[in-house]
Amino acid sequence: MIKRVIFPFRGAELGGSHVATFTLAKAIQGQSSVDCVVLCAEDTLIMKEARRLGLRTVASGEAPTGRNNLASDITRIGNRRRILEREAAADGCVVHCNDVNTLRAWGLPARLSAMGVVYHHHALNRMWWPPHLVSLSYANAIISAFPTVRTPPSRDGDATPPRRSILSISTRQSTERSSVRACWRSLAGRVTRW
Repeated sequence: MIKRVIFPFRGAELGGSHVATFTLAKAIQGQSSVDCVVLCAEDTLIMKEARRLGLRTVASGEAPTGRNNLASDITRIGNRRRILEREAAADGCVVHCNDVNTLRAWGLPARLSAMGVVYHHHALNRMWWPPHLVSLSYANAIISAFPTVRTPPSRDGDATPPRRSILSISTRQSTERSSVRACWRSLAGRVTRW
């Protein structure tokens, strides 16, 4: 059973994905006994807002950045693993990334620490860049909410109203990660009813 979800962030500024993640974390904590932790650079707006909302925060020990550097990511694997292992719950922990650069930075250390990795992205159809495709391999589960789509006009020429794709979940077939799948399927059910 999953006891903790760690939400890592790499930047300093606060945006829509941060607000959505904090909302998700508060909902998870409010509807279950799962502890949610925000992992980010110290003294950033991200850390301040997470604390204001009552979420536990942990400093990553890294300077905020919006870009990946392959050499830095490789040399920081050990430090990132130590942080994740220190913060992991004994009974089960998932690392939830909502940005591909964060997945590239924290996905491999999480997998090396035997943690489940969930990647949450708003539009997977933009993931054609080879480093992004490699990063997707770190995820045990992928949640994607695609943008509004318009259906083709009907025979009488009237366009049907736009509809939102609900929530698409893709998981790897792996028995050791069945608890990750169950947790996020349950979460997806709640989100689609919202």
